[in-house]
Amino acid sequence: MAMINQDRWLDSLSKYASIVEAAGLLIARASISVQWSQENRFARAQHAQAVAEQAAEFHFKIIDSDSLTELWFGYGRKPDMKPVEPLQYRALLQQYLVFQGNAFFQFQAGLFDDRIYRSLYNDLKTAV
Repeated sequence: MAMINQDRWLDSLSKYASIVEAAGLLIARASISVQWSQENRFARAQHAQAVAEQAAEFHFKIIDSDSLTELWFGYGRKPDMKPVEPLQYRALLQQYLVFQGNAFFQFQAGLFDDRIYRSLYNDLKTAV
C-alpha cells in the first residue's frame, strides 16, 4: 500500500515538474527575446552614430578648406577655378553619393529608422 501511495505521489510530482519546466522554458524564451530586442536597438543606435560620424567627418573636411567650401557650395563652379578643383569636386561628389547610396541600401535593409533616413535624404536633395 505504501508503494502505491509513493507511486501516486511521484506521478503527481512529475506532472507538476513538467508544468514548472514548461514555465521555465517560457520565461527563458521571453528573456532571450527581450535581450535580442535590446541588442538590436543598441546595434541600430551604434550604426546610426557611426553614420553620423562619417557624415560629420565629410562636412568637416569641406569646411576645413575655404576653396573646398566654395567649390562644394558652388556646385563645382567658380569663376577662377584651378585645374585641380574640378577633380576635387568630382571626388567629393563621388564620396558623398557613395555615402548616400550606402545609406539608402541600409535603410532598405531595415538598419535605419525612417526619421534618420529622411534627414539624410533631405540633405541629398539640397546638396546635389
